[in-house]
Amino acid sequence: MDKVCILGVYQFIGFHLCKRFLENGFSVEGFHFDTEGDLLLEEKRLEVGRNANFNEKSFPVVGENIETEVTIIPIYDWFMTYKELKRPFSGIIQNAPKTNFVFLLPIQLLTDSQDEGMDEIRNFIAQTKNMAQTIQYFYLPTIFGPWQPSSFLFQNELLNQFHQTNESLEIREWPFDAIYIDDLLTPLIERIESAEPGSFLLESGIPKSWELCTEILQLDKSLGKVFEDVKFKVDDGISKITLKEVTPYQEALMTQKEHVSFMNKMMDLS
Repeated sequence: MDKVCILGVYQFIGFHLCKRFLENGFSVEGFHFDTEGDLLLEEKRLEVGRNANFNEKSFPVVGENIETEVTIIPIYDWFMTYKELKRPFSGIIQNAPKTNFVFLLPIQLLTDSQDEGMDEIRNFIAQTKNMAQTIQYFYLPTIFGPWQPSSFLFQNELLNQFHQTNESLEIREWPFDAIYIDDLLTPLIERIESAEPGSFLLESGIPKSWELCTEILQLDKSLGKVFEDVKFKVDDGISKITLKEVTPYQEALMTQKEHVSFMNKMMDLS
């Protein structure tokens, strides 16, 4: 494997995967959606656009063939930013029968949650089962770090601190586990490179990790109680991948805070 395609390359996890693949010497074909403000988008382009192995493309139309060995679809990013899956993903899969597909999914799909957008994702996933040669499904808890969208509690709180505001939001993320984005990338990419089909659940291995992060940010831990009655359903067909290395949460959140500060200064100068 030496070339990957990422649909939604400037979204949260999609963007971090793009950077890591480029750092590892891979070629990346990144399809862009109009989901970011101009300043945020341009900053991301500056980080990857100078790499000769990166090729940015607009979203493919139905019928366009994708010829990369691996195509990554970070549905997790859409779900966490409350965006609908109004894209012809099934058509893309049908036109890339020799491509290994990777779906990054919210862990809530493994529960009985009926949160907005869940049925849409479940229906789409059901349609993909027999449409590609190899498919990997990765279920992710709360992922945090630089470029985290403001629809996440941690980023929302950091923005409140800088703007001296007190905006609240409805918790949509998974409040029982949290993984720093840099810690996610290595085990995720290793499993993608293996091309082993199946379903995988990523976990930090740190008890009450999400609560630890809320304590560092001085947030109310009870915010996660909205999920207390949700029933978790992990069957034997799902393999668990526990992180071997975890960045201390204080350090990880400080990195995210510094990035928020940098972006706020950039916006003030624009």
